[in-house]
Parts: sequence; C-alpha cells; structure tokens
Amino acid sequence: MALRTSSPRTRKAATAPPNLRLSRQCKCCSPKEFVNCPLICPLNCNVYGLTRTKNSAVALFRRANVNGWRRNQILTGKPDFLFRKERIAVFVDGCFWHGCPTCYRRPWANRSYWDAKVGRNRTRDQHVSRTLRKEGWCVVRVWEHELKNSTALRCINRIRRLLDSRAEDANTI
Repeated sequence: MALRTSSPRTRKAATAPPNLRLSRQCKCCSPKEFVNCPLICPLNCNVYGLTRTKNSAVALFRRANVNGWRRNQILTGKPDFLFRKERIAVFVDGCFWHGCPTCYRRPWANRSYWDAKVGRNRTRDQHVSRTLRKEGWCVVRVWEHELKNSTALRCINRIRRLLDSRAEDANTI
C-alpha cells in the first residue's frame, strides 16, 4: 500500500463533514471512502469489536444521578463498577462473550472452541460471584443488551434500590 503524502488535517477537512471530524485516520480506505470506513466511523461503532457498552453504562449512571461508583478498582473478577462504601460490585456482561440466553448467536466456524470458551466464561462468572458474596459483597450482573433498550431504567432502579438498602444497613450498624 502506497503512503499518502497529503497531511491528515487536509484529508479530514476534505472528506469528512464538519459534524464528523475524526480523531484518527483510517489506514484501510482511500480518502473518498474515509467517512464510511467501518473501523472508525462513529455511526458504525459496533463493527469490529468497537462496542461502547461500558461507556453507555457510565452515561446511564450519570443521567440517573447514581453517585459513588468507581471503575478500574482492584477486586476479584475486576468488576466494571464498584460501590465501595455499600460493597456492591456491578458487572456488565457482554452478550457474545458470556452467552446471553436472549441474544447469543453461536458462530458457525470453530463451534467446539466457542462453546468451550463461553462455557469457561460462565463458569468463571459463577466462581467470581460466589467468591465476592463470601467476602460480603453484593454482586449485580447486567447483560449488555439490557443497557441498550427500555430495560436500562429497570437496571438502574435495581441498582438504586440496592444502594439505598445497603446505605440504610450501614447507618443502622
């Protein structure tokens, strides 16, 4: 593939509409196809594993004014969201990787590998949940698709109820 000599700034300005200014360049498309490239186009963010599930959960928590959560904390199983004071660990399980009963589709290629992989993930999830519960944590598991549709409010309310009940328990002690 030949190197392009034009500067990235001119190429972006020439090919992307003003509302879709992109921060990085696509190396697989010509300048005319740049905006429609599935690797970086913000309209195709679910292509090639660029899903933004965790970011949508963050946005949901912020919109619902759920406070006190932390991310990237060191704890068994690496929960996606952690409420340390209330001792609540929230995991957002990807529908494909954890075998969601609603929307998981087995790949056609190499089925035995994928069945074993998803089975190991489920077993690990059960082990992590059991371990955290023994340590006194309340574990909440949310499927990825639950954050994308009308059930998102139900998930937020479930977490809110847990936060309220755990806060009341902490105040009575």
